Amino acid sequence: LQTPAAERLQLETTRFDKIIDLVWVARWEMKERVENIQRAKAQSDRCLLLFESDEALRGLFKSVTAVGVGICQQENLTPQSCISNEAKDSLDLSIKTRRAYTIFQRNVLHLRDETDVYKNLRKVSKAIAILRGKNVFDQLRFFDRALLKSLQSKTIEWLGKADRDPLTGAMLWQDAVGFAELLGEINKRSELVEHDLSVLQNCYTILTSLVVSLIPEEIVSQLQTVFGRHPELDQLLESKENRSVKEWQRAIELAMAQISTPETDALTALSTAA
Repeated sequence: LQTPAAERLQLETTRFDKIIDLVWVARWEMKERVENIQRAKAQSDRCLLLFESDEALRGLFKSVTAVGVGICQQENLTPQSCISNEAKDSLDLSIKTRRAYTIFQRNVLHLRDETDVYKNLRKVSKAIAILRGKNVFDQLRFFDRALLKSLQSKTIEWLGKADRDPLTGAMLWQDAVGFAELLGEINKRSELVEHDLSVLQNCYTILTSLVVSLIPEEIVSQLQTVFGRHPELDQLLESKENRSVKEWQRAIELAMAQISTPETDALTALSTAA
C-alpha cells in the first residue's frame, strides 16, 4: 500500500504530465537545434549557420511560450502579458505570413502560361517584388527569405539577357513553382491549425443558427484570419458580391476538411450524410 505522501506525489506527477511532456519535447528539440548550429559552424557555412540560428530562436520562443501557457492553464492562472503577448504575436505573424504566401502562390501558379516561360518568369519577378515590399517580409523565416532573394536575382538576370537559354528559363520556372507549392506547408503550423479549427467551428455553429440569408460582417471579419486555408473560402472572402449562408457553410466545411481531427471528421461525416 502507498503512503499518503506517496499518493500525493503520484497525483502531482500525473497532474503535471502535460507540462512534463512539453518540457521534454522542448529540450529534445533544442538539443537537436544546438547540434545543427555546431555542425554549421564546423562546416564554416555562414548561410546555414544563420538559418539554424534563426530556427533555434523561433523554436525557443515557441517552447517557452507553450510551457508558460500550459502551467497557467494547469494552475487556472492568467498568463503574464509577456507570455500571452508572445503567443498572440506568433499567431498574428503566422496569419499575416500565410496571407502573403497565398497571394504569392496565386500570382505564380494561377496566372501561368504553359507556352511562355518568359512571361511566367516576369510574373514571378513581379510576385517576389510585391512580397518583398510587404512589412511582413523581414519577419519571414531566414530560409524563405534567402530562397526568394536568390530566385529573384536569378530570374532578373535571365530576363535581362539578350540570348536567354530556354533550358535555364524552364529550370527557373520549375524552381518557382516548387517553391510556391512548398509555401502551402504553412497551414501545418500548429498555431494555425488550432486557430483555424476554433474560428471555423465557431463561425459554422453561428451560421447554422442564423435565420437571415446573408452572413453578418463580424463573421466575415473572423473568417479573414483563416485566409489561405482553402481556395473556395478565399474566393468568398475576396468577393464583393453578397453570397448566401449556404455557400459560406459549404466553404467552411471544405476548409475544415483540410484539418484532420476527430472533431472535423465527425462534422464532415455529418454534413455528407445530410
